[in-house]
Parts: sequence; structure tokens; C-alpha cells
Amino acid sequence: MKCPALLLLLGVLLPSFYLECKAFKYHEARHNDRSPLLGAERTLDHVRHHRSRRNLDPGLEGKITNETDCKNASVYCTEVQANHRYYVSKIVHNGKEYWRDIQGNPKVVEHPFLSDSYLLRQNLDLSFQFPYYGHLLSKVMLTTGGFLYMDVHDTKLMTEVQYLAPLMAYFNPHLSRDSKVFSLDDGEKLTVEWYKVLLHINTTFGPFTFQCTLHKNGSIWFAYKEIPVPVVTISSLTYHPVKVGISDAFVIRYKDNQRNILYRYFYIYSTINITMARVVNNAAVIFKPQLSCVDAHIMYSYAWNGLQKQISLANFVLNTQRCSDGVDRHREEGRMQNVVTMPSKRCLKRVCVTE
Repeated sequence: MKCPALLLLLGVLLPSFYLECKAFKYHEARHNDRSPLLGAERTLDHVRHHRSRRNLDPGLEGKITNETDCKNASVYCTEVQANHRYYVSKIVHNGKEYWRDIQGNPKVVEHPFLSDSYLLRQNLDLSFQFPYYGHLLSKVMLTTGGFLYMDVHDTKLMTEVQYLAPLMAYFNPHLSRDSKVFSLDDGEKLTVEWYKVLLHINTTFGPFTFQCTLHKNGSIWFAYKEIPVPVVTISSLTYHPVKVGISDAFVIRYKDNQRNILYRYFYIYSTINITMARVVNNAAVIFKPQLSCVDAHIMYSYAWNGLQKQISLANFVLNTQRCSDGVDRHREEGRMQNVVTMPSKRCLKRVCVTE
């Protein structure tokens, strides 16, 4: 009796094990398919964390900690945490107004490549430039995993760095014909919707439906329509964690010419994590960008619309004609060009002022 029972158990577990191995290898294959862009050299990626001394409270950076306003889930309530350096975050419990009915729009696009796949990603060109952490992006990368990758580097670290995640998890749209990935770009904003997607490791949790919307002015909306289980109960896998929030990093490259290896170090300088317990049906999360020095594109001293804001320890990069505080995506550009920087005591709105 023991042998048949053992065989039955193996028959149940092996297909699941095979799917996990296949998924992991397919993710690797996708990565390797793009490697020829770097020639014959190997690329090794590493993650580092940059701790800025200018953060008011690095220990609480990006975390929604206010639990007092939303104890009664039946009433309209919000949680506000305004001490992020780059964004102001707000959780809206009754956030139906932030949900966009994009499927009823004739210009909506379904992405069949993603709708029938898993652990895959696809580039999407924007009709406008989206300021993410002050950096203007002309494209984003859609994924099956409930998040956008916000940079151009082909890396297996995309779930750890430079992500915009309304609900990052190991979703597998291939498991159901109802699962779809949609997008709608109307020139002013981009909405991406993951519609009735299932978890790869537990399909009994039911379908998830949620969106993210990127506005031309830099605002970000997360909107949730169907969240069938508490997000904290979703298993976080080694190669596909569960996250809700946004993150950015700058990249420093080092080339080992003797071994023909390119080392890329992703320095995470900001992560805003949203409390997963607040991700429920009809909830929304709003990010409004704060003024940062990298926003200042006009390189002479005048106040735009008479508004100004103090930004300490900013640098004006002479050769690149950009403002930088040294903790943004322009960091390597300045290092590679060996540029001279001039200290700036303040940044006006859209203006970098050197003094």
C-alpha cells in the first residue's frame, strides 16, 4: 500500500515541480536571448542600497504607518504619509473614483503576448514623457507579474530595482482564458490593467484585477477592483517576491577587461513600500511627486511662477547641463564624463541655481 501511495504523491507533486523549474528556466532564457546586445562579454548584476543622510527618517522611508484613520472599513478614510523625499503617498480605502474603465474604450490595447504567458515582459512606448523620480521616461516595460519595470537595463533584478508595483506577485495569465493584460494611452496618462489573473502557485485564491495609471504630470495611481485574499497571505518566492510600491536606483558599471566581465551595481536610493493589509477591493494608492533637484531643467536663476523650494546639497553638472544631487540616475553619467560639479544651495521650481 505504501508504494502506490508514494507513486500517487509523486504524480501529484512532479508536475508542479516541473512547472516551477520550467518557469525559472524560461525566465533565464528570456534574459539570455537579449544578452547578445552586450557582445560576448558576461554581465553580472548586484544590488546595493544607498542611504542618504538627507532623509528625515531613513528607518521609516516609504512606509505607510498611520493606522488610526482606517479602523472602520465601512467609512471613507485615507492614510497620508508626507515625509517621503520624492513622493507624497496616500491610501484611499474607498477609491472607486481612481478606477478607469479602459475596457470600454475603443483605443484600449490587449497584449496577447502577455495574456497567454507567464514570467514575461514586453516594452511599451509612451506617447508622452513620464517623469519617474524626476527622470523623463519614453517607454516602460509591462510584465505578467503585476508590475512595470521603469528602466532599460535588461537584468534579472527587475523585481528588486526600478519597479512600479501595484501588486507584484507570480501571476500566470496562461492559466485562464479570462486572464488579460490591457493598456490604454490617451496622451495624458497610461493605464495598465491586469484582468482576472491567477497566481501560478495557488489558483484557488481566485482571480485578481487591478490597475496602475501613470499621469503626464508624474502622479501615479494604483487601483484595486478584485483582491480575493489578503495580500500578506500570498507566498513570496525567491525569484518573484510580493511587493506593493515603487522603487528607483542608479547604476554604476565596472568593466573587467581581463576576464571580459561587465559588473553592474544597482544602488537603490529610494523605496516606498505600501502596507499590504490596505490593498483590498476598491482601495487606491496615490503618489504625488515632490520637487527634486533632478526636475530642474532650466539652468539659470529665476523663479518659475514665483514659486521656489529649498533643496540642499544640490549639484549643477556643468558638462551635462543638468541638476543633480548625486543620488539619481545621472550619477554614472557624471562619473563617466569626469565632469566638474558646482555646489548649489537651492533649487527653485524647475530651476537649478548655482551660487
